[in-house]
Amino acid sequence: MPCETRSEGGESGAEPPAADSPPCPERADPDAEALVVPDPAVLRERYPLHYSVFQGDIKRVSALLRTCDVTEQDVHGNTALHLAVMLGKKECVHLLLAHGAPVRVKNAAGWNPLAEAISYGDRQTITSLLRKLKQQSRETLEEKRPELLQALKECPWCPEYCPQTHAEYTRVAFA
Repeated sequence: MPCETRSEGGESGAEPPAADSPPCPERADPDAEALVVPDPAVLRERYPLHYSVFQGDIKRVSALLRTCDVTEQDVHGNTALHLAVMLGKKECVHLLLAHGAPVRVKNAAGWNPLAEAISYGDRQTITSLLRKLKQQSRETLEEKRPELLQALKECPWCPEYCPQTHAEYTRVAFA
């Protein structure tokens, strides 16, 4: 909810408070420093993929995906996918997902792109992100499977407490 000020006529508005007035209580954070908005040229140079998503430039996003790290996070911890979801840039979302943009990565506020999509209520984007999350989770599990199986094989109490599971995993892994 934005801070409200009253004009001389008593009308309420969403104008920012005067410089000498106290900060809005909803936004007051004693540990936060003043928000510094960087120069757009610096943003364009430092985070070209993020900048192109912000601009909605699909052609540039597509070209940058060949050279840019799709997992890169900006100063707020947002990936280009976070921005695409927050800005409702569906074409960018689909393009980033097709190039492996991670769905699990959280920003500085603790939100991942799926949580952002849920907060905005965009069912199509939510569905796309859920599908990609399922795929990425499966891939991660497959990558970690050898370590898991080795841990199960070496687990001293596993044969005693989980004999069926232990036998099944070790049979599959070490047959």
